[in-house]
Amino acid sequence: MKIKITENSGFTLIELLVVISIIGLLSTLAIVALNNSRIKARDTKRKADLTQIRTAMLLYADNHGGSLPTTGFGWNNTGHGWATNNDGGSVCYTYGDLEDFLDGTDPNIPAPVSNYIKMPHDPKCGGCGGCSGKPGGYMYYHAGSRCGVLYAHLENPSSEDLASCTGKCVGLAGYGMNYCVEVKP
Repeated sequence: MKIKITENSGFTLIELLVVISIIGLLSTLAIVALNNSRIKARDTKRKADLTQIRTAMLLYADNHGGSLPTTGFGWNNTGHGWATNNDGGSVCYTYGDLEDFLDGTDPNIPAPVSNYIKMPHDPKCGGCGGCSGKPGGYMYYHAGSRCGVLYAHLENPSSEDLASCTGKCVGLAGYGMNYCVEVKP
């Protein structure tokens, strides 16, 4: 006599659905954590970029009698506006921008002309006009030749970052900029 033993060695539909749900939940958590890490990395780069630009401006001031760049670029040639263009060498304005001024390519630079920096750009969207109408890029405004402020938009600013823009020699209303570095030679 043969005894027929039937074993159910497969998984039930419920068990499969539970495993798939758990995998989906874990992958969602991993993607959120990765996105937050990317945002923090971009914000860290923005802060470091402004520090580098500030150093280049101080080198410029050292070569030009302690004066920061104030004319020869920017909106209506006033020295105010977008600091970087990230558009393959053309300019944000008819007069150029701070990038052209500090990399030695702007014809309006008073002697001595030097290449102070290869200008860094916002890691997400570059320069002029920000990120398709949203805040982004770097800006520069000055209060004469002895004080200027560099601006960036951080995606996840801390309260310290937000406070970095208070009490500076010049303020910038609008454009969504929420992190500042003051430049004083």
